[in-house]
Order: sequence, then structure tokens, then C-alpha cells
Amino acid sequence: MILDHNDGTTVGMKLSGGADSSIIYYAFCEKYKNNDSVNIVVITLDTDLNFYYVANATRIIEKVAELTGKRPLKHFTNSIPHSNEGYTTGQQDLVEQAKQEFSITKFYSGITQDPNISDMKQYFLDNDFGLNYEAVVTHIDHRNHSRDQPQGTNRGYRPFGNSDKKAVAQAYKDLNAMDTIYPHTNSCEEVDPEYLKIGSDGIPIHCGYCFHCLERWYAFGRIL
Repeated sequence: MILDHNDGTTVGMKLSGGADSSIIYYAFCEKYKNNDSVNIVVITLDTDLNFYYVANATRIIEKVAELTGKRPLKHFTNSIPHSNEGYTTGQQDLVEQAKQEFSITKFYSGITQDPNISDMKQYFLDNDFGLNYEAVVTHIDHRNHSRDQPQGTNRGYRPFGNSDKKAVAQAYKDLNAMDTIYPHTNSCEEVDPEYLKIGSDGIPIHCGYCFHCLERWYAFGRIL
């Protein structure tokens, strides 16, 4: 990841508390923990379905502050009705709010490419995580692969934009963050009330079967 900024600059971060955005946020704070002239502003958007992103992000902010001593200048948050288009617009509204208040040079986004689906299915065929393989394949096949495609310039600067989650996992290893940051991230997006379980901290417990959970198995070899 390229994280080079000049003194006196402020950057933005779209932080959901998932594995991707969290390692970028941690890398920034770790690199500039002793440089008060380089700062970061965070935005996080909740929806009525994904109502836990702010809680996810807040947990990461607190954990990174514990490890590096660095905090964002401000954490901009909002909650809107759920839709892919609405989420994109809602994030951009937060970006504009942040830009109005701070002179921000760039916004980071944790978006990655989808993994190779054939390789992902073979991975679960070759590895026994105690999962039902037919259910795994069903969840992989139900992935909406268009949702993470670039949509204009509001998607921000994406360090992992040409990579899948395996590159993210390597970044955790390179930064020795596999046991300090990764266990505090959350990627589960199960929305079915029958399977969705919320912990006491307001953050979902990984269901193990939604595409995002399966992607964590595939890239990291573990959920947490």
C-alpha cells in the first residue's frame, strides 16, 4: 500500500470496520502515529439493513487508538434507508460534509475485486471448515458481482482496487496485524433474521455462510 502524505495534510477514510478498510486505516495511523501534522477524517454510513457499520468502525478506531495513540480528527456518520444507489449517494454526502469542514487531499476506500469464483469453490471443497458444501456453493452463486464495480469518482482511492481479499490478508501479515486488528474486524452481511445474530456490542456475530464470511475463510483461512 502506498501511504505517502506531506506534512500538514489531512486525508479521508471510508471505514466500515471490515477487513479491507480497517487495515488501510491501521496502516495510516501506524505510519503517522508520531506525526501530528498528517491526519485522517473518517466517514461511516449505516443503513436500516446494515445498521452496524458505525459500531464496527468505532470498535476499530478505539483499537487502533489503543495500539498507535492516533485518532481521527472527526468521525462523520449517518444512517439512511438501504439501497445500493442510496448507499453510494449517502457516502458521497458524508464525503462532501467532511470536505467542507476539512481540507482533504484524498479519500481512501477499502473496496477489493471479487475472488476467482472457481478457485473459491475449489478451496472449500479441499478444506474442511465444518461447513455444508452445497450451502457454500449456493451462497457463492448468489453473490451480486456487480455491486462492487467502480461507480464514478466517489469510490475514492482504492489501494486494493486491483486485488482480491488475499492481498488484504497479506497486508495484515506484513503489518503484523493478524492477531491485533483482524479479530476486531467484521465483514458479515447476513440480513435474514433467522440467521442474523447480534452480539452485546451491537455488532453481528459472523454467520459463516454469507458471501463475505466465506470470503474471509478463503482469504484468511479463518473467520477471526
